[in-house]
Amino acid sequence: MLVLAVPLSMVATLETTLLQATRTLFAMGRDRTIPSFFGRIHPRRQTPVASTVAVVAVTVAALLLVALLGSGVVVLEHALKGIGLLIAFYYALAGIAVSVAYRGVLLASVGNLVFLCLWPLAGTAFNIWVFAASIPTLTGTELAIGLGLLALGLVPVTVARIRGGRSFFQPRPLSPVYEETTDERLPVAPSDAGPAGGRRDGLLSDF
Repeated sequence: MLVLAVPLSMVATLETTLLQATRTLFAMGRDRTIPSFFGRIHPRRQTPVASTVAVVAVTVAALLLVALLGSGVVVLEHALKGIGLLIAFYYALAGIAVSVAYRGVLLASVGNLVFLCLWPLAGTAFNIWVFAASIPTLTGTELAIGLGLLALGLVPVTVARIRGGRSFFQPRPLSPVYEETTDERLPVAPSDAGPAGGRRDGLLSDF
C-alpha cells in the first residue's frame, strides 16, 4: 500500500502543478499579457492545448536536468526557496486587488468592511512581512531566482501596457453596484457564436 501511495501522490501532485500553470498561461494568453498563442484552445476538445504543451515541455526539461545533472537536486531546492518569494508577492497583490476591486461597497456593511478590506489587507501585510523576512535567510542563488523571476515578469507586463488595447488592462468592475452598467458596456457574442465565443482568432474569451 505504501509503494502504491507514493506514485499515486506523485501523479496527483504533478497533475495539480500542470493544471495550475496551464490555467495561468491560458488566462494570460487570452488577456494578451503574453503571446496570444497560449490562449488558443483545441477546436474539438475545447481545452487549452497550447499552454498545456508548453507547460509539459518545461516540466519534462526540468526533470531531465535534475536527473542528468549531479547538482540538479540542489538547483531544484534553490528554485523552490526562491519561488517562495513569488508566492508571498502575488498573495500580497491579491489582498490589495480585493480591496480595490470592491472599494465601492466596502462601507455597505460591517461584513464587507471586514472581509473585503481589513482581512485581505491583513493578509497583504503578513505576506509583505514574510517576503522581507525571507530575503536575509536566502542564498545569492535563491535570491537571484526569486527576484530575477519577479523582474522578468515586468517585461511582458510593460510591453503589454505600452502597446495598449489589451483586455487585461481594461478590467470589469467586480462590485455588484456596477454590474448592470458593466454588462451593458460589454459586447455580446452572437447567438450562433462558435466554440471560441465567436472570435475568429480561436481565442476563448468570457467577454
